[in-house]
Amino acid sequence: MKKITRFLSALFGVFALSAMIVGTFIACGGDNSPPHNNPVVPQEYQNTSWEHTDGYTLTLGKDKVTITLTDGTTVSYPYTETRPYNEETHLYFETSSKTTGTITIIDGRIIRVFFPNVDNSGGWWKISDIYNTVYTFTSIDDMKTWLDTQLYNYPQIPYHIKLNVDDITGLQEVLETDREGLNLNGKKYINLDLSDSTITTIPDKSFYYCRNLTSVTIPFGITSIGNNAFGGCTNLVNIILPNSVTSIGSYAFAYCENITSINIPTGVTSIEVQTFCGCTSLTDITIPNSVKIIKMHAFASCTSLISITIPDGVTKIEGNAFANCTSLTSFNIPIGIGNNLGDIYEGTFRNCTSLVSITIPDRVSCIRDYAFAGCTSLVNVIIPNNAQIIGEGAFTNCTSLVSITIPDRVITIDRYLFAGCTNLTSVTFQSDNIINFSTPYYSTAFDGDLYNKYNAGGAGTYTRTAGGTTWIKTP
Repeated sequence: MKKITRFLSALFGVFALSAMIVGTFIACGGDNSPPHNNPVVPQEYQNTSWEHTDGYTLTLGKDKVTITLTDGTTVSYPYTETRPYNEETHLYFETSSKTTGTITIIDGRIIRVFFPNVDNSGGWWKISDIYNTVYTFTSIDDMKTWLDTQLYNYPQIPYHIKLNVDDITGLQEVLETDREGLNLNGKKYINLDLSDSTITTIPDKSFYYCRNLTSVTIPFGITSIGNNAFGGCTNLVNIILPNSVTSIGSYAFAYCENITSINIPTGVTSIEVQTFCGCTSLTDITIPNSVKIIKMHAFASCTSLISITIPDGVTKIEGNAFANCTSLTSFNIPIGIGNNLGDIYEGTFRNCTSLVSITIPDRVSCIRDYAFAGCTSLVNVIIPNNAQIIGEGAFTNCTSLVSITIPDRVITIDRYLFAGCTNLTSVTFQSDNIINFSTPYYSTAFDGDLYNKYNAGGAGTYTRTAGGTTWIKTP
């Protein structure tokens, strides 16, 4: 017991000076009203505990604070008095070493606890660490009023707010990033639960740039997520879309930089323009068989996306859909793309710098401008036999590409097609009839003199040394 007493004396010794400072501060600037008798902690916080990472536990009782040490020993300290200070109420307790701890209360809510740490460093323990309250509101106005009272809170984890309404019009204005109550004395984050709200749609810009949101629970029955509904929610980490959702709008989750995974419900038929653009932490996403179209920039700049499976039923992937997905290592273009002699659209995989291999369906007829430009790790690509047009810069700066075959149905290759492909040392032309490659305007399709050599020698295989300018037709 003597060992425990010595430990506790050291544990709370840091408060000898803190108690003097607090007492002086109150005497000089605070409310000098007399202390209240029978001090108690608010009922909603009674018997709540928080376990410190060092292994000991703090418990707030009705009339005392209890510490449980790592060896199971418990020591309790009764509350000694409460005293008002401006809009706050301070509830004090005295430790065995005669140092004073403070619990700060505003409107019946504990917002911080001053209590010694095991390493005697002292400091604030925020109430968010100690007690995880769910705050429930039945109107947006009530929620706004409450948020505006949070000016003096010091949370370390998000508020859990449950909102039960039949219309979320105006909610974005309440949660907007520059609201003072959400940012004064440190940014306040919110886990928002709408599961009991009777709404059927998330309208356009409902949570646009609400950077304080970390999690949203959407109720079953929602059928659509509007344009930019969660665009710019840079701290949003968790969101689960119910299977009742059948449409997700353009930019709906654009630049949600902290989302790591998201489910697309099975009733969704298209991924709209920039729906997930700039989701830089997104590593995992499953696209259901119901999806037929992936539109422009849908997943552009998802820089953590390593792989993605596209169902064979997808018939169109629009321009820049996966541009700048710098961690994407492989991709199987679905056979549905080529069912109607389809296209690989402009910039679809531009700057996918980790992309090593890609399979293009046989019936693809056109690879458009800059479709694979800047894919610096791309070692092998097979241009399908039905290809007729290969657009400007389609493979420019693919610096790992070693060889390529131009099928005999190709009639048009454009400028800068393989420009900057410094390791491209072998090109095979299966046709003498690449119509526009006889025009000097298109001579930049390859580095070096391959334009001249092809027009002189026609179909066949041409080689050079890596980075060289002189091509030689092999026998």
